[in-house]
Amino acid sequence: MRPLSITRGERALQTLFKEEITSVISNKRYMLSLILQLLLLFAILPVFGSFLSTGRISITTPALNEFIPLGVVDESSSSAYLRRALEANTKLETVYLDRYDESALKSGKVAGILIIPRDYDESLNKVLVVRLITYGPGIKEGAVYDALYPSVAEASAMLTEKRKEAFGVSIEDPVKIEKRFLSPVVVTEGGSRFSGFFLSYLVPLMLFFPIFMVGSIILDSVVGEREKKTVESLLAAPIKRSWLVYSKFLSASFFVLLQLLLWLAVFNLYGVPLHNQGLIIAIVMIIDSAIIATALLLAFYSRTVKEANIALMLLYTVVFVSLIVSLSIRYFDRGLLATPFTIVSSLVVGDRTGLLFWPAALLIYTGLVLAINVRFVERDDIIFGPRPTVQRLLEDLALWLFSTGRAGYIYLTLVFGAFAIVYSTVLEAALGISVVFAFGVTNLLIPLFAFVEEAVKPAGLYFLARRRRLKRGEALLLGALSGFMFFALESAVFAFATYYLFPSRLLDILRMRIAVTLPIHVAGSAIVGYGVAERRYFAAAVLAATAVHTLFNLAVTGGVL
Repeated sequence: MRPLSITRGERALQTLFKEEITSVISNKRYMLSLILQLLLLFAILPVFGSFLSTGRISITTPALNEFIPLGVVDESSSSAYLRRALEANTKLETVYLDRYDESALKSGKVAGILIIPRDYDESLNKVLVVRLITYGPGIKEGAVYDALYPSVAEASAMLTEKRKEAFGVSIEDPVKIEKRFLSPVVVTEGGSRFSGFFLSYLVPLMLFFPIFMVGSIILDSVVGEREKKTVESLLAAPIKRSWLVYSKFLSASFFVLLQLLLWLAVFNLYGVPLHNQGLIIAIVMIIDSAIIATALLLAFYSRTVKEANIALMLLYTVVFVSLIVSLSIRYFDRGLLATPFTIVSSLVVGDRTGLLFWPAALLIYTGLVLAINVRFVERDDIIFGPRPTVQRLLEDLALWLFSTGRAGYIYLTLVFGAFAIVYSTVLEAALGISVVFAFGVTNLLIPLFAFVEEAVKPAGLYFLARRRRLKRGEALLLGALSGFMFFALESAVFAFATYYLFPSRLLDILRMRIAVTLPIHVAGSAIVGYGVAERRYFAAAVLAATAVHTLFNLAVTGGVL
């Protein structure tokens, strides 16, 4: 067999990748922050576990649980119901003591001591009293009482039923509250018990720590080179500009992967039971790759380090808020809509739900964003200036898509249809909140949302019309296609939500949307497209499309939103 040969391009890419890695390793600020974050992770695990188990912080306690140790001194010979309730309480770690031991409280071995006195007799028809002793008032005292109270209440309920039966009385409570935990409070693994909250919420949160550190790498690698004028020597070298993008993307991804492996090693060191670790690495890296590609795009488009810092701060704010909200929703209700972040939360506890859609969608998104990065690097006006505006870039994109032949109609519709979904969602959310807050009237949202969608759907036509004159037929066709694309993406979102919430209704909803909603979107966008071609009728066209859409929404909602 012939040995595999390395092409000149591959060798150049390897060289660029090694240089990026070397520059990061020599970055003292980054390495210091990495060490500090790793030390913090080593500290968080035992501290968090000890605080939940004893109510006080102790670095030497490695238990990752949410169980409060309670000492029990049972002096009674008739306490079976209470003991049974205590042992069934998943919030308590019951430790039976031969006698009251104050040193156990002071040392933190137990968070409280429950004394069942000698005169406690469950066979007698009287009020029974037990004593709870804690070291002092504070967080721990309240936590012990809150954890103990359900057991006492359960024992009281059982004794009440027993006494009713003894007297021949059967009175059912007319209203009962049934508690149900959608997320497991206790996860048993290898004979050890772990907090469901820690496993499904905090562990995924920690796994995404590395992505928030990669911003400094991207800033130094992209904007820093531009300000230091070193990017000019790289562009003058006999290499493709696309290799610059790929080398920076791969180096940032490499360090995120390295940190992720370190984090998992720490979890394994402390015995945290993580299922599907291979899949966890793959999914986290797919999500992080999408974020890295977006961060590179913002860095390439930014002119200064300050501007790039602001852009990355906004990006990370969106990512962090989405992460917290997603994990919170997933922890408290596992039936709600899955997001990329909740997939990781599910994998940690052994659930493989949602593995098909999001990874594929994120990989496609990452590929598209990297392609835009390559296009940015190939434009001298972005690298050296003057930087084009976003509007100019969109106009160039629309003109380029349209100029690729008949297929350009489809390309233009696909790209700007995706943009329109994002635009309309953001505008509808912002305007909807403002209108409800200002006027307190929700019915105004029906025509408002219809106007936003009809005005935004043919976005590609607006940018294209700024660079060339559109014929009526072209405008009608592009408008109808943009309406169809908007409908397709909107239906995909509806289908995804329906699949998770009401899977049995999925086909019915899709059939209804195809039969009714599709003609409305296509006709409305075609009307607006005609207005783009005949500019004097543009306002009338938008209003006409809005009126049709509003009447449809009123018919569907019955005039109530």
